[in-house]
Amino acid sequence: MKQDVSEEDMSQDNVLEPSEDSQKIERKDVLSPKENDLSEDLIDLTDMGRHIKINERNILQKYSSCNYEDHFDILVKAFKLVTYESLCLPDDLENRGVKDLKNYYYKEDGMLLWNAINEFVGNFVDFFYKTDNDVKKDSNLQDWVKEIFQHGFLERKASGIPSSLESKPAFKKYLTMVIFTCSAQHAAMNNGQFDIFAWVPNSPNTMRKPPPKRIEDVTEALIVQTLPEINVASRLISIVYQITYPGDDFVSSPKNVNVYILFHLLPSFECIQI
Repeated sequence: MKQDVSEEDMSQDNVLEPSEDSQKIERKDVLSPKENDLSEDLIDLTDMGRHIKINERNILQKYSSCNYEDHFDILVKAFKLVTYESLCLPDDLENRGVKDLKNYYYKEDGMLLWNAINEFVGNFVDFFYKTDNDVKKDSNLQDWVKEIFQHGFLERKASGIPSSLESKPAFKKYLTMVIFTCSAQHAAMNNGQFDIFAWVPNSPNTMRKPPPKRIEDVTEALIVQTLPEINVASRLISIVYQITYPGDDFVSSPKNVNVYILFHLLPSFECIQI
């Protein structure tokens, strides 16, 4: 049973105050890449994933408390929060006030990768572009950046996403951002999901009772009655497993036998109820 949420609790004012230029964003714009997108394989894969997960019959709707409309709303609101600085790790750490935070392993490992990518990219840029003017005159490069701004970020000036590149340092930063986002950042956001969601109480995909308003009302029986039924919870585990499991051919990644068995025996859980 899905938990009802009042319109007041889910109002946009409680979630996000959209910027002026984001008012024109429509769901179809966020969901559907343009036909002339450049990175064909990556964008096709991402587009396929979005349409599988966010449509009227998507599996997430069946096994979570969010329906079809909710998933669209979440996606649109998240899109409005994306900025160029949020995609550039050094800027993001600075803006969040954690640049000098000790024992913050995401920061420490992330900056090692960011700097390595930046150095790699910088060598290529220096080899092919001798001056800032060479960057400005590269029409293919400028068209690529403009297309990403127009079709990837819907010309949202408030995002700070460049619509052109005017110098070699700007080009190096932009390329570093693209590579870092598609590799290290994606892995950081994606690959740890199973560690969180496999223990269902960490993040239940649906709840059968409303959250208690007082801590003294929380009992073990209430928790059990509130958590999703086993067939619903096992589906969530299966989805997260498919998203995060690196594959049998991944170097130094032994198969997790318990999860593998759970995934392949999953249909038998359909008839199980708590």
